[in-house]
Amino acid sequence: MSVASLEEVRVPLREIMHHRQKGTGQPLPPKIIDVTEDASGIQMSRRSTTLRSVDMKAYRQIVEEEVRKHFATDPTLQKIRAGEPVSPTDLEALVSLILTQSPNSSRENLAEFFSSTAEPLQFVMRSIIGMDPKAVAAHFSVFAQKHPELTAKQTRFLGLLQNHIARYGSITLDRLYEAPFTVIDADGPDGVFEREEEINDLLEILTVFAPPKGDQANSISERQ
Repeated sequence: MSVASLEEVRVPLREIMHHRQKGTGQPLPPKIIDVTEDASGIQMSRRSTTLRSVDMKAYRQIVEEEVRKHFATDPTLQKIRAGEPVSPTDLEALVSLILTQSPNSSRENLAEFFSSTAEPLQFVMRSIIGMDPKAVAAHFSVFAQKHPELTAKQTRFLGLLQNHIARYGSITLDRLYEAPFTVIDADGPDGVFEREEEINDLLEILTVFAPPKGDQANSISERQ
C-alpha cells in the first residue's frame, strides 16, 4: 500500500460513499496500552524559572496559602485586615510564622520577595489577604452620613470601591480611572461626583487605604 495507490481508490469512492449500507461494519476494538508506573522512579523537586515575575507570583501563592490559615488566630494578621498599625515586632512574628509553618519558604526567599516591592511589609500582606469588609465599610459610612443625598449611581460606585479595597487591601487614585470603575461612568469618579466637597472627602478616605508610595494627595479635579 502506498499513498498514490490509496488515493486511486479513495477518489472514485468519494462520490458513492453516501450510498453505503450503514451499521454493518464491525469496528475494531480499542487499542489498550498498559504502561506500568514504577513508583521508585518518580522524582519531584522545585525548580526556579528564569523569569523573576513568574517566581514571585508562585511564591506569593505560597505566602497567601499560609497566611490564610491564620486569619482567625494571628493578632498581626487581624490588625492588618482591620487597617490598624502594626509594629516591627508584629511583622517579625508574622515572618517567623510563615517560615515555621510553610516548608516551601525560606528567610532568603521571603526577604527577596518583600525587597522586590517598594511597599512596606504590612501593605504587601494586606494586598495578599485583603481587608475586613466591616472595617472598610466603617470608613465609608462616615462619608454616607455626611452626604445623605447620594444618588444611586454614586452609591453603586462607592459599593464597588469598598469591594475592591476589601479584596485587594488598598487602592490608588489611578485605579479609579480603570475598569471596573469606568463601567459605571467612562470618566471614573469625575463623572460620578460633581461637588468638590464630595471629591475631597472621598480622597481623604482613599488616603487611608493608599499604599505609602507616589503622590496620593493629588485631587481628582487635577486629572481633568
